[in-house]
Amino acid sequence: MSEEGAAAFFLAWQTYRFAAAGSLSLVLLGCAMRGGPLIASQPALTLGDASVSFCLGIVLYSEWPRHGLWLLPAFLGLALLCYGVFALSRTRCLTECVNLAADEARHEEQPASAALHRGRDD
Repeated sequence: MSEEGAAAFFLAWQTYRFAAAGSLSLVLLGCAMRGGPLIASQPALTLGDASVSFCLGIVLYSEWPRHGLWLLPAFLGLALLCYGVFALSRTRCLTECVNLAADEARHEEQPASAALHRGRDD
């Protein structure tokens, strides 16, 4: 077996595991986007990206986080990231935009006969 070049790339198990993980991530991204409005799926995508990157570093690259006092700023950063993601996803501006889009979608879904009937009553 060759130690270099394209043959080594295509014969390595890591290549196929990485391709499978990438394919699964695209499927999960599609499910998240269809699950609801962006305001609902964005926090999970933002936090999930960092979590998956951390896990891939440990599993695929055999990296380990530092121990001791280095964990304190790491956990502080994680807490700030979680707080920021969820705080921004619940701002009034985003909530109003989602409610406006939902109202417009409801009006588009009404049948034409209901719209005509409503027009006569007004």
